[in-house]
Amino acid sequence: MQASNQPDVSDLPSMSLSDLLDWRDALAGVLDELVNQNPKVREARDLLTKTNAVIHEKVRPEAEELYEVRGKTHGRMKFGMEGTVVTSDIPQTVKWDQEKLREIASRMSWEDVQKTFKIEFTVPEAVYKSPMMSDDLKDKLTAARTTKTGDIKINVERA
Repeated sequence: MQASNQPDVSDLPSMSLSDLLDWRDALAGVLDELVNQNPKVREARDLLTKTNAVIHEKVRPEAEELYEVRGKTHGRMKFGMEGTVVTSDIPQTVKWDQEKLREIASRMSWEDVQKTFKIEFTVPEAVYKSPMMSDDLKDKLTAARTTKTGDIKINVERA
């Protein structure tokens, strides 16, 4: 630890969990105080937010016009403007009407269905774990089932 009771970054891994929580709380308090009680910090944060909004609104019409000229409704484009390079990105999300797709697929050959659609069969966990499922079917489904766990998420709070 440094003389000012402020830990050095290299000291953090060796600190106890309780000391780390104390340090985290102290840092959060300092940051809150700087933002909420220091008018200059608050003004700078607000001015930065407004500046970013003005930049966005200044560039947006040029970007929208370029999308229109290029006949694009989405995607990433780069263009020059007033001596800068602007990157504009409009994401696209595609949603398919499942009922309509099932109806279309029902009138096609299985071979054409496999060529046209991405088919993924799943079994809801509630159905898989249901006591009403036969042992024979459950055994077959279990052979086709793989489970994967995600990364652990941890939040530490005082008791």
